[in-house]
Formats: sequence, C-alpha cells, structure tokens
Amino acid sequence: MTQQTKTYNINTMNKIKELTDLIANHQPQADAGHTGSKQIVMNAQMQLDEIESNAKAQMVLISLFAC
Repeated sequence: MTQQTKTYNINTMNKIKELTDLIANHQPQADAGHTGSKQIVMNAQMQLDEIESNAKAQMVLISLFAC
C-alpha cells in the first residue's frame, strides 16, 4: 500500500492547531507536576490521536472504494 497524503478540512486543521497550541502552552507546567496541566495535555493528546485515527480510517475506506 502506498503512503497517501493526509487531507483535513479547515475545521479539523483549526482543531489540530488549537490542540497543539494547548499542549505547547501547558506542557511546561505539566512537566513541573501541575495536575491540572497534566490533565489538559493528556486530553488534548487523546483528541489529536483520535483525529489521526479517524483520518487513517477514512483513507482506508477511500482506498477500498477507489478500486
């Protein structure tokens, strides 16, 4: 299977940017042991992982129906 470029709509791209900014802003406090920041970082990372997983699933469906 060939590597396909991921494409996201503008809303998804905005959400990815929002989540990565959130992680970047809270990571120093999380690393210092702040529980609230740790939770924010973990939740944001889980949302990013879900977006990535959904994108992979969509690519699989697209490849199946493209045949």
